[in-house]
Amino acid sequence: MTLHVFKPALLFVGFALVAAQAMAADGAQAAADFGCLNCHGAQAHSAPKFRSLADSAARRGDPAQALQHWLDEMHEKDAVHTHVMVSDEAAKAVLQWVAQGMK
Repeated sequence: MTLHVFKPALLFVGFALVAAQAMAADGAQAAADFGCLNCHGAQAHSAPKFRSLADSAARRGDPAQALQHWLDEMHEKDAVHTHVMVSDEAAKAVLQWVAQGMK
């Protein structure tokens, strides 16, 4: 095979990596902006720590399934005032960041 056959594949992989990094940056920024780290950060007391959630996602083996489960839980537990204030889009960005191990 020639190199030009691989160019589209390499471009796709490159774009996918850039998109994943941007999504992770968006998730980390959203976590900071919405105050998620106040309850789910390293000093968490009553809420699950992001590290525990990331470990849970890794054990599940399907990050998309874990993400949907967490989003459903956020909707069910709307008594948490800050959860109500976060859009699904922002929540998904944060949860995706967590599911990827906060990288």
